[in-house]
Amino acid sequence: MQALGRALVTPGLPAEVTRDDEILAGALQFDVSPYGKDFLTTSLMIGVRYNDLHGQAAQDLGRMAPVHNEPDRQMEHCLRRSNQDNEVGLQAALDECRDFIRWIIDRAVNYRDVPDPWAVEEIELYLRYRSTTLVPVSRLYFNLGRAIHVVQDSFSHTFRSEDGRKIWEVFNWIDDLEGSLKTERDGFRHQSIMDDCTCICPAFDRMLAYTVDASEDFLNAVLTATTVEQRNRQLNDFFDQWMTYEPGCTTENNYCNHAILGEIRNGLMICTEPWGCLGCGTSINEKNQAAARNVGIGFPVVMLLFGLGLIRSRRKTLGMFIIVFLGIHAHPAMAAEDVEAEKPICRECADPKPEAGYYLIIRGCAALDRPALAFEGSALYRGSQWGVALGVEYNPFLSFDRGIDGTHGVLNVVPSLTLHYQITQRLSMRFEARIGMSVLLFNSPGYNIGTVGLFLGARVLGLDWRIRENLYLIVEPIDVGIPIFKVDKFPFFYRQWRSGAGLAWKF
Repeated sequence: MQALGRALVTPGLPAEVTRDDEILAGALQFDVSPYGKDFLTTSLMIGVRYNDLHGQAAQDLGRMAPVHNEPDRQMEHCLRRSNQDNEVGLQAALDECRDFIRWIIDRAVNYRDVPDPWAVEEIELYLRYRSTTLVPVSRLYFNLGRAIHVVQDSFSHTFRSEDGRKIWEVFNWIDDLEGSLKTERDGFRHQSIMDDCTCICPAFDRMLAYTVDASEDFLNAVLTATTVEQRNRQLNDFFDQWMTYEPGCTTENNYCNHAILGEIRNGLMICTEPWGCLGCGTSINEKNQAAARNVGIGFPVVMLLFGLGLIRSRRKTLGMFIIVFLGIHAHPAMAAEDVEAEKPICRECADPKPEAGYYLIIRGCAALDRPALAFEGSALYRGSQWGVALGVEYNPFLSFDRGIDGTHGVLNVVPSLTLHYQITQRLSMRFEARIGMSVLLFNSPGYNIGTVGLFLGARVLGLDWRIRENLYLIVEPIDVGIPIFKVDKFPFFYRQWRSGAGLAWKF
């Protein structure tokens, strides 16, 4: 953003911040407020992060792995492919990096002499409390952000000359990931610490200053041109000044005794901020914190998958439930060996009778895949086997994208149809199908508070256990709830795999 402030021309900026701009900025998984919440600046910052995220949630490691490990995307970070070996491969990696920037700039200006900052394109983007959805961005500033990311990565993923102008080495992520990297052949291994703009050391500080200078020159090359031909000439001049290979510095001479290499090897680089900085890619601290959060939520997910695996062998699982609960309630009878065999030992061992009647229920649950809570009050009428219920559910959504955060989520008003199987006099199993209305309780891009949508849900293998007269403990091991909203091109649904518990009173 320092470079943008120093650029000679910034079409459309400064721009007014509208209500829709505020909503979009608040829905992003990273905070753009230090830089500006207007449409153009937000589009730029989305572009800067796009090469690292490609519209996915940063905490979704399953989707992040192919984004970073795809060989055809290494040029988005100015890194080598696996087959770009030795000095020839280094030059090929730089050529791909420059070609990718040219391609992105052609998209940014839409092959026009003078670009239109307000021309819009739609991209798939993950939003907090949402899934990946289509979001409109400024074509110019979004693609400028992507190109600036590559320019800045050409500093954090290379060794450069002392004046920052020439490139001596291009780093390698893929071969290091596969464990096959040989530095003299494949290039120096990717250093995550160099992606952190808050690291403090003299040589790195100088390179960071050069990064800002190069970003300023790049913006001027793109934005001051009045014709396509002039823009191409100025881009080529920029590449000659900032992104050209200079031979002679290799592993044999420690890259001409490169100062940053010495600071890395001697542990002199100190990073003071927990999140790095937004303009230089994802820092090692951010990656570690994202991984830690995923490990934190991973344990319950693993336990859920384990439970679902058991459910696949339904007879065995049901038998385990029956044996456990029969054992709990039948063990007093087992000690009474002198009682006549044909006579019921206790009331719990008699043929189970349906617990028909009217119930008031309160329950709470937590989602295990997408962070959310749910608190429900409902009324149920249960017959001998079938029942009907009406519930009102407050369903706040949570987010860990910017630390621990949350929003009111939705309010669900849901009738349901229930099916009950009486296992013992105290214990019954319940299945429930739910369909009703969902009301949005927060503003989100394309939607306002009060938007009404559909709610679909189901509960499977619910257990109702009478713990006292007319008082029941209910357990919901598998509860799926999906509030669904849709407006034109902005579909919005929030699927939740949940587990919970509650109490029911019979009256």
